[in-house]
Amino acid sequence: MVHKGASAMRATFEFSHGGTEYRLTRQIRLGTRPRAGTSTVTQECSMEWLRPDGEWVELPDSLTKNGLEAAVERLGFGFEPFTASVLLVQGQGDRLVLAGGKERFDILSGIFDLRH
Repeated sequence: MVHKGASAMRATFEFSHGGTEYRLTRQIRLGTRPRAGTSTVTQECSMEWLRPDGEWVELPDSLTKNGLEAAVERLGFGFEPFTASVLLVQGQGDRLVLAGGKERFDILSGIFDLRH
């Protein structure tokens, strides 16, 4: 998703769940190792929640890809259903439609809590 000629991109997604506002941010930076001349990719992520006083508070354990996925899981649904339920997910907009029966059920189960 990094624009040709650009060295970074950032995406932010805000949503409400269980009466709390959340904000997820992912950033990718492209670079080059000075001596080797090889490409580098640095990824950063975070998840924040909005306090009643209007201040965003970062969840410290969400600063890595695995930590962010775990934070999403703690909200009560897995990473796969979460990403499938987001409107216009880049490159995956038709994921639910194209999924087979079991995969579709797994995705919907996570979104609508059908397993309980």
